[in-house]
Amino acid sequence: MNLGAVPYLNVLPLIAQLEEQPRLEVPAALVRLLKIGELDLATAPIVALFQNPDWSLVDGIGLGTKGAVKSVRLIFNREGINLQNVRSIDAGMESMSSILLVKVLLASKYKRNLEEIEFTGPILTGNEEAQLVIGDKALKTDKGIDLGLEWTSWTNLPFVFAGWVSRQRTIDRGLVQRLKDCRDQSLKNIESIIDEKEFPLPFLKSYLTENISYELGEPEKKGIELFYRYAAELGLAPKGWSLNLI
Repeated sequence: MNLGAVPYLNVLPLIAQLEEQPRLEVPAALVRLLKIGELDLATAPIVALFQNPDWSLVDGIGLGTKGAVKSVRLIFNREGINLQNVRSIDAGMESMSSILLVKVLLASKYKRNLEEIEFTGPILTGNEEAQLVIGDKALKTDKGIDLGLEWTSWTNLPFVFAGWVSRQRTIDRGLVQRLKDCRDQSLKNIESIIDEKEFPLPFLKSYLTENISYELGEPEKKGIELFYRYAAELGLAPKGWSLNLI
């Protein structure tokens, strides 16, 4: 099978020990490649499942957080700006799940009218009051708010940003087991898979083992379903979706 994965540090435990070398692309690009059939399985955003109801999620493996995630942040560009008063956001084009999470938090948690907020990207006005930053870039700052913590402190449920997503309803069980074994072995030997000089080793170990969760159990599934319900109520996801697991 043709595999795809995001080019971020947080995906390392999911791919480091795979024999298959995944194609590395940002989340939005992975979704496009799944749609046109160039990829069979990818660590794609959870939002892609909402928009493609025939797609499936590999059970037992997720990419999310149970608290502060560190690598998904909304940074405010001016003093005094926060989620209660921000009027323009550079949402970028990389992460569909993170963009939708920002909108759900604004509308459902903070009761903001989304029509009064401008979301830009990739073309910017230059006057955006906030910026969504994800991946390794977000690890370099502690400014703004951590969106994982915003969700978990509000719902008391994990947030799942991505998982192994397939365009099909079934895949080879041997591959599923290899994906799980890769994750488990990588987390047991976390230092052996880290080959990154930009961040200190203790920082990366803490990030990959404490901030990121690679589980997909009942709490994570409840988190996905709650996220979907909020999005559907706001008209940001199609009605009638249900989670397909493989």
